[in-house]
Amino acid sequence: MNLRIAILITCYNRVETTKKCLKHCFNSLSLINKFDHDIFLLDDGSPDKTGEIIKKIYPSINLICGDGKHFWSGGTRKLWELASKKKDYDYYVWLNDDSILFKNAFSVIYNDLKKNNSSIIVGTFTSSNQDLNELTYGGRDKNLSILKPSGEPQKCIFINGNFVFVPKEVFKKVGFLSKMFTHNYGDTDYGLRAIKKKFKIFIASEVLGVCDKNQPELWRQPNTKFLSRLKSFYRSKNFITKEVIYFQLVHFGLFALIKNFIGVFVIILSPKVYYKLSKFNFQDT
Repeated sequence: MNLRIAILITCYNRVETTKKCLKHCFNSLSLINKFDHDIFLLDDGSPDKTGEIIKKIYPSINLICGDGKHFWSGGTRKLWELASKKKDYDYYVWLNDDSILFKNAFSVIYNDLKKNNSSIIVGTFTSSNQDLNELTYGGRDKNLSILKPSGEPQKCIFINGNFVFVPKEVFKKVGFLSKMFTHNYGDTDYGLRAIKKKFKIFIASEVLGVCDKNQPELWRQPNTKFLSRLKSFYRSKNFITKEVIYFQLVHFGLFALIKNFIGVFVIILSPKVYYKLSKFNFQDT
């Protein structure tokens, strides 16, 4: 019996990127006849009409139009809520629209699920030069280092949401992505919540695709001048917000929150010093 999966994709104003993602997704699905899939796409108000164009190419896609305020976490949560009302899916699949799956991606996942069918499975990605030593997103260890696939699923702690299989057993106990998060941290928060509910998370046994790393904001970059770093920091939506405070307090406590904020201000003053002294890597989602 085939596994029923709902593939959840949020997009905004990059139609060619989204088209490429879906093309490779369908190519990968075509290699293995083990999944009955529905694709849910939320276009969060794209001026370039991404959703309309995609719907004409792939009429079977369930298209939802957003108002420009959903971002990744909000958009994925909205799709998840709609999908859960449509069918009793075996797995809910998060897929970033800038993630390009290798043709064997779903085949690898299927084989890994046979060994860990009630666990979350996370896909690992490499950069566009496909250097397997240059991993960009995936499952991470306690030090936030991306784990390198070894041919067998490996346990991880922190996750990037580029390509993630969430079993219905996890969904029934953990629920949807938290409403506390708009864009960043929603994926990592979900993984930590699942672990607290005694579920396991594994990275897939092989690298599953290509996704180039997002460029860090100016205030994090060592070569940015001090005043430019300061202006960039105050424009940032990722730090000194209730979302970050909530994330740190819930999962790591007050001491970790204070330590994190001290680190942020050290970066602003001298990024080069900070990165020499610390192994901490800020989340790139």
